[in-house]
Amino acid sequence: LMTAANYFRFYIPSYLRRHFGAASMLYLDTDTVFLQNGLPALFEPVGGGKLPLATFGEQDLKNCYVGKMLLLSDKRLSGLGMKSDDPCLAASVMLVNVELWERRGITERVEELLASNTKEKLWHLGSMPPLMVVMHKQWVSMGARVLDGKGSDCSSLQRKGLSEGILMHPFK
Repeated sequence: LMTAANYFRFYIPSYLRRHFGAASMLYLDTDTVFLQNGLPALFEPVGGGKLPLATFGEQDLKNCYVGKMLLLSDKRLSGLGMKSDDPCLAASVMLVNVELWERRGITERVEELLASNTKEKLWHLGSMPPLMVVMHKQWVSMGARVLDGKGSDCSSLQRKGLSEGILMHPFK
């Protein structure tokens, strides 16, 4: 979780916009599996309308909740209105509106949090927590399109009745 590659996802949107004029970016961790056709549906915002700043997979509350990942009692986080039982976004599956990402300075805000965390711990584990802080109240869940696959492997695909999902993360 501490390798530089975990942080590339924060820099890709601006790179794609500057060099290729990309309007959006779909990022998938390597341990994400397609359950069925439906990639175009991921680019359609839940509920219709314009593509929001970012949509993410959402982790099952039994596996991850904000209070499990972040030290919410820290004064740097306490004024943000985050609740312990808020769901965790899954930064492993993220669709980004790259123009809004750049305009709102998301990469720079993540960098500031990373620097602050090196001085005094704000969260547990890798690269997802700073994104959870910066994206608080700004992200939209992909809903049942992305399934939390904790503990899933090939043998579990038949048992789960996964007809609704397009992607599953993580997948072993």
